[in-house]
Amino acid sequence: MNIYIGVIKIDKFTLFEKMYYQEIEQKEKINSRTSIPLSVIFLLVASLGFFFKDIKKFPNATWVGYYKISLAAYCILVCMDIVLVCVAYYGYSYKYIQSPVILEKDYKIIDKYFNDNYEKYFKINTNKTKEELIISGFKDHLCDQYATCTENNTKLNEKKLIYLRYTGWLIMASIVLCAITYLIYILNYN
Repeated sequence: MNIYIGVIKIDKFTLFEKMYYQEIEQKEKINSRTSIPLSVIFLLVASLGFFFKDIKKFPNATWVGYYKISLAAYCILVCMDIVLVCVAYYGYSYKYIQSPVILEKDYKIIDKYFNDNYEKYFKINTNKTKEELIISGFKDHLCDQYATCTENNTKLNEKKLIYLRYTGWLIMASIVLCAITYLIYILNYN
């Protein structure tokens, strides 16, 4: 039940348990990181409202085309920001270890298996007691659950981080386009 990394001996169960809880904690950290992009997107949507309210009374006809193109591109980027934040936050199904009631049932199944088969198969072939085999079997079962859940949750966390990174880049592009649109707006009213 041990893993050797170089000369370091690590208990497999302890390692998988720590990895499992670390990924659950990482999930919460990633979820809390979506609050800043959501706030910035809210401000970007509010600025869109500001730009759209004066579009009909735009004084300079030469700049109106640039303004509309800039505003349309800005609007598209803000919509893409909203979609990416939603994709980064919703639609993930994390795996968790089973409930204590189910774990108790699993323990009873393992216990029954070793109680029924200890005398035939295990007493002669192993130097472990029946209780040691039951505990070892249950630890192996929990270890498998930790490994399965951790693998799934790690993939989901990495996917979320990628979407949040894309969201950050798109938000930066949206802010730049907002500044350009605002510059055109200011140049026309002065």
